[in-house]
Amino acid sequence: FLLGTSTAGIAFLPGYASIGFTAIVLLSIFRFAQGLALGGSWDGLPSLLALNAPPNKRGWYAMLGQLGAPLGFFLASALFAYLYSSLPLADF
Repeated sequence: FLLGTSTAGIAFLPGYASIGFTAIVLLSIFRFAQGLALGGSWDGLPSLLALNAPPNKRGWYAMLGQLGAPLGFFLASALFAYLYSSLPLADF
């Protein structure tokens, strides 16, 4: 809930031109909340998944919880590299 709410808050946050310094403060608060949420789920989720997995699939299920953030970082980097190489510098 905290991670999704923080992400939605960042998505709909008005820019600096609209609300000024408050935008910077709110962005910092939302990013801090995202960090708390990710840190809290990072070690708890694999344990929960492993405990509820079939006995012969515990390692696989526990790995899935740890794979989410690195996979997201990789996909974001790949998208950034693609856009950087395909768009003209003036548009980038």
